[in-house]
Amino acid sequence: LSGVTTGNVYGANAASVLNTTLANNGGVTETLALIAGSPAINTASSVIAPLLDQRNYPRIGIPDIGAYESSFGPLPVQLVSFTAESDSKNNSVECKWTTASETNNDFFSLEKSVDAKIFKTVAHLKAITPNACYHNYDFVDEHPYNGISYYRLSQTDFNGSTLILKTVAVNFKSKNSFSIQCYPSIGNGALTINSSTPFTTIKVVDVDGKLLRNIFYPSGIQSVFLDLSESQKGFYFIRADTESATAFEKIVIQ
Repeated sequence: LSGVTTGNVYGANAASVLNTTLANNGGVTETLALIAGSPAINTASSVIAPLLDQRNYPRIGIPDIGAYESSFGPLPVQLVSFTAESDSKNNSVECKWTTASETNNDFFSLEKSVDAKIFKTVAHLKAITPNACYHNYDFVDEHPYNGISYYRLSQTDFNGSTLILKTVAVNFKSKNSFSIQCYPSIGNGALTINSSTPFTTIKVVDVDGKLLRNIFYPSGIQSVFLDLSESQKGFYFIRADTESATAFEKIVIQ
């Protein structure tokens, strides 16, 4: 099974995935509805999946594979759109979203990430009342990550239940662009970090978000040797900070 979202289901009988009879499930065309417990539910990519399915119904949380988005209960939030736009002139990223309706919605959470895996909270925005109508939301991140990063939107009910709504990518280029180079980026963990701009902090983070090193250079530095050869094999992120910018580089220790 494949469709407008990225993903496939292998080794499953069609009847265990969806209703094999075309039916009017809403929208302008007939569709094959997913059944409860289908392996296609919540298994597509939330980064590249469109906000709406074939029926123009909203994708919610982790989207489903295929043209039909399942819904076994009322949607807490009907998301119409969610965008993140780079504003290099003001050194910021502007996030906007629109909802068609909200039910029992307390607040939205906006997060960002450099790898679409480890997210950091940017802001919480209280839901606009009354819920049952179109609302527009806007937030400006004045400290975005340089280069490609990801923004994730979620909502939390009054009962504390949280649902991820959508993740989008943005490519931000600072007018005061700051970047680092790690050489070698793939090796035994002994590497040199270079930058054209002096940085004051180097942090080493593993793929689970655990901080392994936090080194401070009060006077600023543009090149430094770092020995991570005793670390376990795997992926790591090197983070360098100046007074006004942050740069990331991924390395692999073999």
